[in-house]
Amino acid sequence: MILLALTACTNPDPKPVFEGAWAQEFADHYADAQDDFAREVLEDGVVSDQERSEMISRFKECAGARGITIDYHLDGTFETNIPAGLGPDGAHETISSCSESSGEDLIGSLYSQILTNPDNLDENQLIADCMVERGAVPAGYRGEEYVEDGFDGEYPYSIGEAKGEEIRHECDRDPLGLIPE
Repeated sequence: MILLALTACTNPDPKPVFEGAWAQEFADHYADAQDDFAREVLEDGVVSDQERSEMISRFKECAGARGITIDYHLDGTFETNIPAGLGPDGAHETISSCSESSGEDLIGSLYSQILTNPDNLDENQLIADCMVERGAVPAGYRGEEYVEDGFDGEYPYSIGEAKGEEIRHECDRDPLGLIPE
């Protein structure tokens, strides 16, 4: 009788314990995962290239069933080609639904974040530092300033608006220069 009671109280599917710089994000994404594929990818605390490729295939296949083609980039961004008859609302609904059902919403962003910031440092400060290093903004520019300036889209570029914007976009995409060309 005691053995039966103990068996009934044990959790047959314990949540994984995550470690490392991205542990909290893995735990949060795992808790948000709606299907077995996403949970299986996330449960070991690593998103492999193969798992990412499978996620992208699932995402493209889902969207393709509605006529949407997707060009997925290493930094987690993607471009779409939407059939005329689908319309913006239908396209948004399809892409959102496919993103969730394929695990792209959880796996894709996490993979890209880890790729560009493996130690999970303050991303805003990394971007600000990148912009300083590339000469787009004055020395001493801080992550807090980057966030504040982003609200109104006014950055203190020291090299001109067009070149400053180009550098800001590059630093935002890959502040440490880790994405292979």
